[in-house]
Amino acid sequence: MDLPSAQLVLLLADLVGVFFFALSGAVTAARKNYDITGSFMLCLLVSLGGGITRDLMLNEVPASLQQPIYLLPPAIATVLVYLIGTPALRTRRSIIFFDACGLGLFAVSGTIIALTHDLHIVSAVFLGIVTGTGGGLLRDVVANQNPALFKASDLYLTPAFIGALLTAILYSNGIWSYWIMFGTIVLVVTVRLLAIYFRWQLPSTVRGWTYPRLTEKARRLRELTRLRRAGSHARGRSTQQHLPPSQVEGDDEAGPADPTGSENSGPADPTGPVT
Repeated sequence: MDLPSAQLVLLLADLVGVFFFALSGAVTAARKNYDITGSFMLCLLVSLGGGITRDLMLNEVPASLQQPIYLLPPAIATVLVYLIGTPALRTRRSIIFFDACGLGLFAVSGTIIALTHDLHIVSAVFLGIVTGTGGGLLRDVVANQNPALFKASDLYLTPAFIGALLTAILYSNGIWSYWIMFGTIVLVVTVRLLAIYFRWQLPSTVRGWTYPRLTEKARRLRELTRLRRAGSHARGRSTQQHLPPSQVEGDDEAGPADPTGSENSGPADPTGPVT
């Protein structure tokens, strides 16, 4: 790609990514019952946060501040969700899809921009990940949600890492074209959606490999064992309550109680009292 066309393609990729991330922010705001100004602000955060972070790390004025056209996609997304109304609230899948598209676009474009600034391939991959995941992280934090970036049940950073690494390797070796860029973006989106559908997970912080089905089976087994132990203890207490007092107290050597209630257990004097 020559320089003018490359800049144009990167600008278009940025704007499309801004739009998809803005849609995810607008739908989140609608589900949280924000007003239209709150929805627009959330759209700005989620759609421009990753790019602003990238440009600041490159010691540049953020592109979204140099070109006001970056404000157009968040405004369109806000109005679009407002006009759609209730259907935007029915499913979380729309947020996941729009977020996955924005993740793929920003991970690839952020890596390319880093490489055009002569950064090392490792730094370029890191910057691509930051660009792709920064907006979603801001959205979840502001909306008071558990960030998808940190969830054990989601592969969020991994698809961005795959896209950024593949982009860095191919672009730095001169193996790059519009179709390769498009295919890399589709790969990131596909990995993200498949990870959610099949519940793919990475190893957690302190435990072993955490497949959801194995974890659920282990949890059910522990619960069943606990219920069995509780039932055994309950039956033991019930049996103890129905035993005679002598067996309950363990006083097997005690003789029969005095029927007269007298403390003197010896025989009575047949002659009676002495006068």
